[in-house]
Amino acid sequence: MFFTCLFTGKSGHWLAVRLKCRCSPSAVGSTLQKYRRTNSLEDKPRSGRPRVSSARNNCIVICMCRQNRRMTSQELQQQWSNQTGVQCSTHTVHGRLLDHGLRSYKAIKKPLINERQRLARRRWAQAHKNWTARNWKKILLVFQ
Repeated sequence: MFFTCLFTGKSGHWLAVRLKCRCSPSAVGSTLQKYRRTNSLEDKPRSGRPRVSSARNNCIVICMCRQNRRMTSQELQQQWSNQTGVQCSTHTVHGRLLDHGLRSYKAIKKPLINERQRLARRRWAQAHKNWTARNWKKILLVFQ
């Protein structure tokens, strides 16, 4: 449909209405103009500094992170540079992790149980230590 519109000279608005796409007619029109100018819908190469690491090196740091999720960015950066020779900052490591959906989390501190709770647990365990599987099945049916 896009190419039909392109070769017949129809407008972007006509195409947007016809396709019932979820974008504005101006977006469709600018895409048509871009294709007419360049015969391609791909973006031009971006300017800027090239990346420090390759895709393969990025996979290495991702695997290292998945093996030990408690490592900090600084520890990952040091281990990564030792393995691959890539010299980069901790911000670069953090960015690569974010690119692959690995965010940093702070471990939740679980409060310890107090003496009263400990005694209550012990009493409950003592009261139920001789229960059979038949007794436990009755309890499980209540909760289901």
